[in-house]
Amino acid sequence: MMDELRLKELFEKYLNGHLTAEEKELFFKAVLDSRYQEVVEEMVGTLWNNGNNSIPTEPSPESIQRINRIIKSVRPPVYKRLNWYKIAAAAVLISAVVTGLIRFRTSKPTAKYLVTTLNGERKNLTLPDGSQVYLNAASSIEYSKDFNRNNRIIKLTGEAFFEVSPAGNKPFIVKSSHQINTQVIGTSFNIKDYENEPSISIAVISGKVKVLNNDVPLSVLEKDTKLIYEKQNRHFQLEKSDTTSWNNGFLVFKNDSLKHVMSTLSRTFATKISISHEVPDFLLVNACLDENLGLHKILELICKLHELKYSERNNQIIIYKYK
Repeated sequence: MMDELRLKELFEKYLNGHLTAEEKELFFKAVLDSRYQEVVEEMVGTLWNNGNNSIPTEPSPESIQRINRIIKSVRPPVYKRLNWYKIAAAAVLISAVVTGLIRFRTSKPTAKYLVTTLNGERKNLTLPDGSQVYLNAASSIEYSKDFNRNNRIIKLTGEAFFEVSPAGNKPFIVKSSHQINTQVIGTSFNIKDYENEPSISIAVISGKVKVLNNDVPLSVLEKDTKLIYEKQNRHFQLEKSDTTSWNNGFLVFKNDSLKHVMSTLSRTFATKISISHEVPDFLLVNACLDENLGLHKILELICKLHELKYSERNNQIIIYKYK
């Protein structure tokens, strides 16, 4: 049985094209031997992860010819014909691995554009296909440089409102967390998916969209319909929609927890807001508030609903129970 160091030595010589005829036979037999499977996987994995310099950065004609010569050079002695087929198979296997590594290392990832907003910031941008994106606070979208060439795919974190331009057979796809994808042809819709919130919401203002989870259709949404997907239990529900209110300067809360409301205000007005531990978790808010009122007026209105107070110190607002 060949020891591990010897096999690694032969592997290195194979990559450099320095194997003798006898060594080729030994090496290819070892590759097909299940006893060496872990060692072979380790050697290939090391090349893959560390970018071993033994693999050329470009597949030159000489390296390709060398691989072909190695395969063709294995000729079967008459009395070992069956073994030769195994050795040839090993040569093809190793050559395929090496060629794949060469191609992997020389392939260039497609450039991507990333647009982000900070707390208290919103942006409006036009995509290469003419579609409009209104990006809410503390959000980001990412799309490739070749967007609209073969497809239109966007990755969203946070919240954005989309007005999608029709583009023939190129569907517009927005990828959210938890493998939730929203696919449209031409429509306007809103997606909200903040990392610290328990649900993802997709609301359609015009046209239709298809919502999928891990490529499995959940629902087809029409105008004024919203889908809410619960991240933890993977359930969803449909309801009437008025989600674009934020894009028109209004904050709408319907049976939303106080924690959710304060998180929204924190993003909208770029102010840190915390809730004191004595404030009950079950408090809900139902309100439609004009952002032009300003943060302090909005806080006053919400606090009056539940007999709460707030104070501000060190650039932080604290909500506490009125005593």
